[in-house]
Amino acid sequence: MTARRDTSTRPAPEPRQRDLSSRDRGRSQGGYPDPGMPSGTPATMAPSRPRPRRTGMNADGVVSAFHVPANLESLAFVRSATACILQRGGWPSADAGRILLACGEAVNNAIEHGSPAGGHVRVELVVTMRCARVRVVDDGVGAPPPVCPQAPPPVTSARGRGLLIMRTLADDLAIRRSGTGTAVSLRFERTPAAASAARRAA
Repeated sequence: MTARRDTSTRPAPEPRQRDLSSRDRGRSQGGYPDPGMPSGTPATMAPSRPRPRRTGMNADGVVSAFHVPANLESLAFVRSATACILQRGGWPSADAGRILLACGEAVNNAIEHGSPAGGHVRVELVVTMRCARVRVVDDGVGAPPPVCPQAPPPVTSARGRGLLIMRTLADDLAIRRSGTGTAVSLRFERTPAAASAARRAA
């Protein structure tokens, strides 16, 4: 007696769903750890605050650039990120203080008078042992670049001192058109004593 072979079609077994461990959930789709997330963080979680686009050390020193939303909440992030970069570059607190103040004024002007609602502000920094350069660029709406006043506003005025503060604190100030926006460039020389100490430490 010949055995009959079953030729009916059976559904293929469904692949088993493997539970992702915390280590796997912290990986990107390409299978490599996502540098923007801590281990064990679900891949769908996104950072809630702006982050530097690039930061690194090259022949020019510490170089960094980041994009922030054009709102006043970004000021704290810019100040914190700039302070970290200056500390990494070995700048003393006295020199770092004037850079932070002038940079804050430039970013504040870009937010309030430059980029429209929903726009962004780009901040670029280059920090070496001898000098620091800061460039703040807003999206702009095509208005001409502002001109630094020669005299301060009346004492009763609460505004109009930002550019004067930048010009006083920075060793060089340049204001130029950049696309439809404005680019404010600031250069700061390290104080001689601090520069000599940095060269000896290096």
